[in-house]
Amino acid sequence: MIRIDITVEVPNSTPCQGVGNIIWEYWTAVSGSKINNIPLSRLPDGTNLLTSFSTPLYFSEQYGSRVKGYLCVPTTGNYIFYISTDDDGELWLSTDANPDNKRLIASVSGFTSPNEYYKYPSQTSKTINLIAGNKYYIEALQKEEFGGDHLSVAWKTPDGIMEAPIPGARLIPFETVQSESITTVQVSSPTPVCQAAGNIIFEYWTNAPGKRVSDIPVARIPDGTKQLRSFSTPLYFGEYYGSRIKGYLCVPKTGDYTFYIATDDDGELWLSTDANPENKQRIAYVAGWTSPGQYNKFATQKSKVISLIAGEKYYIEALQKEELGGDHLSVAWQLPDGTLESPIPGNRLSPYSSNVQSLNLQLRGNPTQTVLSGELIAKEKPGIIVAELALKTYPNPFVNTLNIECYIPEESNYSLQLYTIQGMLLNTIFTGKLKAGVAKFNLNGSNLPSGVYICKLASGKKIINKLITLIK
Repeated sequence: MIRIDITVEVPNSTPCQGVGNIIWEYWTAVSGSKINNIPLSRLPDGTNLLTSFSTPLYFSEQYGSRVKGYLCVPTTGNYIFYISTDDDGELWLSTDANPDNKRLIASVSGFTSPNEYYKYPSQTSKTINLIAGNKYYIEALQKEEFGGDHLSVAWKTPDGIMEAPIPGARLIPFETVQSESITTVQVSSPTPVCQAAGNIIFEYWTNAPGKRVSDIPVARIPDGTKQLRSFSTPLYFGEYYGSRIKGYLCVPKTGDYTFYIATDDDGELWLSTDANPENKQRIAYVAGWTSPGQYNKFATQKSKVISLIAGEKYYIEALQKEELGGDHLSVAWQLPDGTLESPIPGNRLSPYSSNVQSLNLQLRGNPTQTVLSGELIAKEKPGIIVAELALKTYPNPFVNTLNIECYIPEESNYSLQLYTIQGMLLNTIFTGKLKAGVAKFNLNGSNLPSGVYICKLASGKKIINKLITLIK
C-alpha cells in the first residue's frame, strides 16, 4: 500500500534569508541505475531551480541528477527525513552548512513510485536534532536508467507535521556565499559588498522571423518585459521572438571567473569592464542551439577566464533568437573557488537602471493615453520639515496598488510621472504646486502588465527617479 502524506505549510519561527528554491543538476546520456554511475566529477549538462524538494516526473531516460542546497530549520527539535526515487537514490545531510560534513541518512536501492516514502526501511532516516534558524547543507542523488523517473524528499517536523515534499520556504540554493561563513578569516578591512536587487530584466520582441541574433529588432521598444529571479528565461516561451536579458552582476569575491551561455536558437553573452554598457564585449556565444542548461555543446559557449573585483558592479547582457521549437536562455558562471552557479542566482543580479543612475538622462517619448490612475491622497502634512527632495515607494515590488510618498523641501511646482524602463512616458500622475511637507499618492497598476517601471519626481532641475516593479 502506498501512503500519501499531505504537505501542510507552517510559518517559520526563525526565518532565513534567500529561501524559495533549491538547485537541481542533471547529467544526460549516462547508463546504469546506480548512484556511482553519475559523473559528478564533471560539469552537469543542465541545471534548474526547483520550488520544492521534488524533481519533474518522467524527465528522461539514462540520466543522473543531484539536488543540493540548504535547509532553513523552522523549529528546534527532532526531525525525520524520507527519500523517494526511481531508480536508486541517496539522501545526505551535513551537521552544519559545510558540505564536507555531510553523511548518508537515507537511501533507495531499487525504485519507488513518486512520493512513496515507505517501501523500504532505508528510505527513512533516524531522528535528527536540528536547531531553529540554522542552515544545514542537504544533498539528494538519483540515477535513472529506464521507465518512470523521479526524486523527492520529505521531512516530519517536531510537531509531527509531514511536509512532503519539503517546500521552497524551507530551502536555499547552494552557493559559495553561504559556505564562506563557516570559517572565520581575519582581514585588515571588510570585503566590499554591492547590494544586488535579486532580479534582472528580461525583454522580448514578438513576431520576429529568423534565428540569428542580428534578427532581433533591438532598435525598437520591446513588446514586453519581465522580471527574472535568476539568469534564466522561461522555457517554451514562444515562437518567432527575440529576447535580451540585461542588468548588473554583483561580484562576491575578487578573482577569476568563467562564464557559460546556453540558448535556443542563437545566443550571445556580453560583459562590460565596468557598469557602463558602452564598454561591453562579447565573451561567449551559441551558433545553433543547445538543450536547456547545456553549457558544453560548443566550445564558444564558454568564456575565457575573466578577472573581476569584489563589490563591483559589471553590466551584463545576453541575447537569444528563437525561430521554432524549444526555446530558452540561461547563463552560468564558475566562481574563483570552482563553484558553479547555474544559472546565476538573483542574489548576484540587479536590473538595468541607467535611467535611474543618470538624473540628467533625457527621457524620450510623448505622453500616451492614461493607462494608470494616480490618486492624490494627502497634499501635505503641516509641521513636518523636509530637508531635501526625496521619493519613497512601497510595497516594492507591488501587485496592484503602489503607495508613493514625495518629500517636498519647499513650495513649488512638481510633476510625478511614470515611465517604462526604456524611457517612454506612460502617465503624468500629478502636476501642479505642492507645499513643503509630505505628499502622498496612490497608484493603481491594474491595467499594466508585469514589469519594471520608473517613477519620476521632478521640480525644475531637481529630479528623483525610483525603479518600481509590478508583479501579477
